[in-house]
Formats: sequence, C-alpha cells, structure tokens
Amino acid sequence: MFGCPRCSKPVFSLWRKVYASSACPARCPSCSQLVFVSGWAHVMTAVLLEVAFWGSIGLALWSGSWFALALFPVALVALSFAVAGMFPLETISVEQVAAVRRSAGIQIALLVLVVAAVGLWSGGR
Repeated sequence: MFGCPRCSKPVFSLWRKVYASSACPARCPSCSQLVFVSGWAHVMTAVLLEVAFWGSIGLALWSGSWFALALFPVALVALSFAVAGMFPLETISVEQVAAVRRSAGIQIALLVLVVAAVGLWSGGR
C-alpha cells in the first residue's frame, strides 16, 4: 500500500496508483485529498509498453512461435506496476482537475476539427 502525500496513511493500492492521473485522480479515504501520479509515469509506461509490444512481435517472428505474443499481456501489467511504483503520488486540487479536464476537452475538439478538415480537404481532390 502507498501512503497519502497529505496524511501519510497507507490507503492506496498499487492498482489504484497505476490509474490515478491528473484528469482522474484518486481520493484519499482518510483525508479526502485528491492525488495523482505524474504524467511522466504514464509517458514512460506508454513508451515501455510500445517496446514490449514490438519486442514480443519480434520475438515471435524470431522464434517462430506465437507463444511469445502471450508475454505481452504479462509485460503490460508488470511494466505498469513497476513504473507506477517508481513515481510518487502528488496532491492536486479540484480546480486543477477541472482545468486539466477542460484542457483535454479543448484538445480533443481541436483534434476532431483537424481530422474533419483534412478529411474534407482530401475528399475534394
């Protein structure tokens, strides 16, 4: 169990810590503080999982056995837990969570607009 950065009580499981982000933080059941793991932990997890994905495909092709692909789900869970264990929990306020969610919404809307514009532009050619 991992301790809350505010009250220091060990209340967060590794699984809950893995999924605590600034957009979807965990709430301490003891002091009600919102906590999350740094975005760098999620970036590192994504990069390592990409390497594990392509590594399992390469190993399957090299060994000639599809059994190597079964290693990827195991690596997925193990790497997620390992990276989350390395990064500390940080506190975040309700206002900061709202700002992160608003920013994510704007970024998603802009992405949809860009994809739609590219689709319309390339469809007209």
